Amino acid sequence: MIETVQQELKDLLGGRFDKLESPSLRLEKIMRYEKKAMMQELEDICRTINSFGKKTQPKKSFSPRSLQFQMRSGARMMINQSGSILNLSILIHRHYGCPCIPGSALKGVTRHYVTENELLPDTEVERLFGEQDSAGIVAFHEAFPANTLWKMVVDVLTNHHGCDTKNPLPITFPALEKGVVFSFSLSPLGACSDEDLKTVAHFLKEALKNYGVGAKTSAGYGYFREV
Repeated sequence: MIETVQQELKDLLGGRFDKLESPSLRLEKIMRYEKKAMMQELEDICRTINSFGKKTQPKKSFSPRSLQFQMRSGARMMINQSGSILNLSILIHRHYGCPCIPGSALKGVTRHYVTENELLPDTEVERLFGEQDSAGIVAFHEAFPANTLWKMVVDVLTNHHGCDTKNPLPITFPALEKGVVFSFSLSPLGACSDEDLKTVAHFLKEALKNYGVGAKTSAGYGYFREV
């Protein structure tokens, strides 16, 4: 099925994949997994994202009570790396074509930070973040780059197996270069006060600084710092 879709797209593009502007279509439909050509394929994908994703700056409207702030990535970042069969995906907004961080990921890491460090009683955690039957009183929106000063790059990690008798196997994957300023937004739901929003925003900032977000945070990826 994948080969059929790829061939149809290839015919439409006259055999030139570089004519395809949509990064999400490139990642989801015609990414080639030949081992020898993988580096070139990932470089082409990053080039496509860097070109298309900067043409339209994401603009969103929120309620007057929404709380917004910015933070700068202090390390490279990978979101949704498991979105392809070889764990080489990156979360690209389907319409804007730029990297983004889903609100569900931000909510998850914030709740994990709060519960693991026992910063709030369980009842307060459930009130703010919700539980199985409720969504909580704070909405976490997608986070987007605040400007076009971002860049996708091909990164490499090498597993050395802890000995000298095995050949290391380099693993290449797309990543967002560090130093990107992201805009984060929280909105009130139900009986959410301004103080509740400020409390959750504080915990979100601390979670991003101490835990990071996305894949390979244990290797130093996905961490943020104050702008």
